[in-house]
Amino acid sequence: MKEALDAIGTVHPALKWLSAPLSVALLSAAWARRERLKAWCFARWQNRTGARLERLTELVERVVKEVTPNGGGSLKDAVVRNEAKTDALAARVEALSVNLRATNELSDRPWFVLDGAGELTDCNDAYLDLVGLAKPDVLGLGWTSALDTREMGLMLEKWHQALRSRSTQRHSDRFGVLNRRGGRRHEVESEVLIFRDGTGGVTSCFGTTRVLRTEALPSAGAAGNWG
Repeated sequence: MKEALDAIGTVHPALKWLSAPLSVALLSAAWARRERLKAWCFARWQNRTGARLERLTELVERVVKEVTPNGGGSLKDAVVRNEAKTDALAARVEALSVNLRATNELSDRPWFVLDGAGELTDCNDAYLDLVGLAKPDVLGLGWTSALDTREMGLMLEKWHQALRSRSTQRHSDRFGVLNRRGGRRHEVESEVLIFRDGTGGVTSCFGTTRVLRTEALPSAGAAGNWG
């Protein structure tokens, strides 16, 4: 430090006082303090950076563990299991669809399919003959138009109660169906299978209908009194 100050004093005589013992001591102390401060800042930055790198490494290792199959405990294993369940469910749905098509072709017993909201999504020709309506007229909630309104309130109440129970898998009931086109009223017995998801919510329903008794409506004009 003193040699550097002497050199400055030689080049610039006006700064020769810097080489005095007191000036040298003060400047040396300031320089040493600067070096200590620089070292402290670097150590603090290094410690923080090291902690962050350690945390980042831990997170990366956790992600790698979750996306790597390890025999059942990782997120990847859970996804694989869910995919297998989805494939199995799709296979069951396809099998049910095949069975429905076979039923439609080989059986003359009326059947229908409802979704989780109670809207009709499919039925066979025998069901359309029973209610005397075209298929577009029974899709959605159109199927309710064929119910005998004198019994419809109680019938729908029991139906909704079965759906809300979350444990009922099968529901049966007797009620009246009007075929206004044919001028007939059918007393029918309906058997419905209720399909639910893992929480008990209704996903779909498959029902068949059997005619117990048929009677003629009094007249075309009086048919409105039946619903």
